[in-house]
Amino acid sequence: MQVWECIFQLSWLVRKTYKTIKINFKKACKRKPFFVYLYHTQVTMGKFNWWRRSKKRPPLSRKEAFKGKSFLLQQIEHGDFDYSDYHRQALHEKELCVLEQRKVTKSWIAGPDSLKEKLEEIERKYIKRYNKLMEDHHKEETKLLHTLREKLILEFGMNVWDEVLTSDWEQDLVKFYYNYKRTALNIKHKNESARSKETPAN
Repeated sequence: MQVWECIFQLSWLVRKTYKTIKINFKKACKRKPFFVYLYHTQVTMGKFNWWRRSKKRPPLSRKEAFKGKSFLLQQIEHGDFDYSDYHRQALHEKELCVLEQRKVTKSWIAGPDSLKEKLEEIERKYIKRYNKLMEDHHKEETKLLHTLREKLILEFGMNVWDEVLTSDWEQDLVKFYYNYKRTALNIKHKNESARSKETPAN
């Protein structure tokens, strides 16, 4: 009789412990701790963006930005308009392909014909990721340039993109921002002085 009582108590304790763990896990999922977020990220990228191995860095939000300073300038300094990282990821795929081919070649014990087929199979696997990443790169670069241009025009009220693009800004977007600002202000001052000369004095 004591044995059956022990078994019953043990089974009851197991069910209670499982129920407690299940409830706590649901609460943890609602709070979205790091491990839950990481799991969700890996599943999402594996299902919809299988060719990418890492997520993009999140852009600067308004809450993170300092007040009293141009939000666009802070976005540039944060790296939101830097060269698309998909290009680096695409080149990394080529490096990984070479490393895997070298590893297979080093341990290959069959004939040269089968080795050639294996190496081509490996290359096809990585070239798929490379092509998809380069597509992402071109799309994102076009989008970034268009967004930056529109935001600069909105901030300074003038389109001097082509003038600044041909100037010496040393491929530095922060300098490009200040060159754009200086060029726009100079043109505004010239226009204002020209209008003041045209207006007859009372």
